[in-house]
Amino acid sequence: MIGILLAGIVAVNIWTLSMSAASGKAAQSTAELGRENSVMRTQLAERLSNTRVQAEAASLGMVAPGAEDFNYREADAAAIAEAARRLSAATVTDPAVAGTITDPTSTVTVSG
Repeated sequence: MIGILLAGIVAVNIWTLSMSAASGKAAQSTAELGRENSVMRTQLAERLSNTRVQAEAASLGMVAPGAEDFNYREADAAAIAEAARRLSAATVTDPAVAGTITDPTSTVTVSG
């Protein structure tokens, strides 16, 4: 009877040690994944940084418009309805716009 109890205690101790080892491995894996996530977040932040995006845009010939480059137009209900119709048709026929949008997925070039 005492032998069976001692064997049970030994079995419980072995099980406890194996659980501790597994828990340690899980904690180590969690820490490793946390470090990898941190590195990836840093890389993503660098790729999406304002400075990098502006430099990439400049290399493509894009420039940030100044405040003087914006102008606003007054519009009545008829003009708004016409604009909505044109946008839904994906074409622009305004003579102030040099390019014409023929496909909403295409690149639009506007000069002026």
